[in-house]
Amino acid sequence: MLLKCSADMQKGLKIKAEASEEIDRLFSWCVHTIKIDRRNCVVLMNCASRFYVVLYGLCAKDFMKFKDNIIGYLKEALVSYHISSEIIDKYLNDCGEIIIGKNNNRSDISRINQACITLKNYVNPDLDCSGDGLFKEIATSKLNGSMIYCENNNYYNPDIRFFDLLKDKYDVKLYNEKMYKLKITLDFPDFEISREIIVPSFCTFKQMHNVIQNCFNWQNYHLYEFTVEKDNEIKLLIIPKAMIREYEGMALPYETICDTEYTLEDCLEKEKKIFYCYDMGDNWVHMIELQEVIYETDSISPVCVKVTGKAPPEDCGGIEGYQDLIESVDNGDKDSISWSVSMCWFEQTEKTINCFLKRSIY
Repeated sequence: MLLKCSADMQKGLKIKAEASEEIDRLFSWCVHTIKIDRRNCVVLMNCASRFYVVLYGLCAKDFMKFKDNIIGYLKEALVSYHISSEIIDKYLNDCGEIIIGKNNNRSDISRINQACITLKNYVNPDLDCSGDGLFKEIATSKLNGSMIYCENNNYYNPDIRFFDLLKDKYDVKLYNEKMYKLKITLDFPDFEISREIIVPSFCTFKQMHNVIQNCFNWQNYHLYEFTVEKDNEIKLLIIPKAMIREYEGMALPYETICDTEYTLEDCLEKEKKIFYCYDMGDNWVHMIELQEVIYETDSISPVCVKVTGKAPPEDCGGIEGYQDLIESVDNGDKDSISWSVSMCWFEQTEKTINCFLKRSIY
């Protein structure tokens, strides 16, 4: 594996690298270091796909051991994307000897510099670079998700492109994950408003919130909660991290847990049914039912397979407000029509939903 280091990275490593012969670009990585919030950040870019890996909080000893630890960093990155262990082992084994050279490819230099600019503008160090260890999963995912490239008139994100290359090279299954087919039904008295989706079992409830927002065209303006119920009583309350403090010290008849620390697999197969409430004012309650467990999959991206009914727009006043809106629009009221357009109230299809779902778990 060839590590093509920028001048700043060479300073961090305390070396002066020489130009090296190019190798298969799938095993060639550009490496650059920048300062974010006065801390050392290293960005790696795969030359074949422009897949990025973000390391944050490096000190002098980390630079000294960088060559020894690089395989570990790449493994952490691939594991975070739930790539199968078979492909990870094959790729890292094929990386071979680590060679450090100088980055003298102008195109690669331009690309990694642009990525670093995006990283500085797009990533919040306190939120996206938190946690133990140098590899930063959220920052890595955000950077890969924000960079879009065109190749042969095809647009792609770097991570998806990299994984496609790995799959083609090793011709084995890319993922080894269990998927859930779910039906999400909005509690509405007059007609059915539902979505049928397929999501990975490792999906956290925070990620599930993002999926539902996309499926029902909500705008993520309000608070939300998930509940697991038994005999019409709450058994478990799953809420955003920001709400956890409000419940601290309270004597409640049910358990409360953060939505980033709990996954669908933790409860869905056992409970079969959970509830999601969005916007405590309008009180949009969704019932989530497990329909099928799928063991063979080519993708772990959420996908919507069926759309039934037109979802209400944000802040329309709950069930009664939505009924009034429908009546006003049907009667040709210009103000209601104008407002509904401003709130992006439109008929969703599987295709329009899937355009937004693609990266909702990353």
